[in-house]
Amino acid sequence: MDYLLIFILGSSITYFIFNYKKKKPKESASSEVKKEKPILSEDEKAIENLLSLEEFIAVNGSLPVEIKKLSDELFSLLYEVIPELVQFRASEIGFEINQMANEHLSARVKAFMKLSTSDKENKHTSLIDDISKFKEYVLKAKKIIDLNDVSKDERESMLIDIKY
Repeated sequence: MDYLLIFILGSSITYFIFNYKKKKPKESASSEVKKEKPILSEDEKAIENLLSLEEFIAVNGSLPVEIKKLSDELFSLLYEVIPELVQFRASEIGFEINQMANEHLSARVKAFMKLSTSDKENKHTSLIDDISKFKEYVLKAKKIIDLNDVSKDERESMLIDIKY
């Protein structure tokens, strides 16, 4: 009698464990689908990366005043220019600005912020030069974007003289 009770109890537990495990992957698979982030366009990724860089700067310490001012100006320019890149996505202009927003600017600023105080003093001018070159490039790209009547070749040649 005790063996029969133990057998029934063990069978019931085993049944529930196997049925629970079979249902759980189906539930987790559907919840994973719901949790997936939407696919972002290149422009949306660039804006998102700029926002996260600004947040990183705000949370992890302040930049020197000159660098902060220049980077804020560059952020504003990029926020203005990136949505206008629709007609230039496949061109060098679109590629360079998206690379700047997604990788180059972030890498340089984060590398600077990780430096020791003495190293920051040594690299201060270098970062100012880099951000100034980025800003120059974006201003030139904005000018090209605003000139609708310029041919593709003329646009690309206007950018040859300024590289960052």
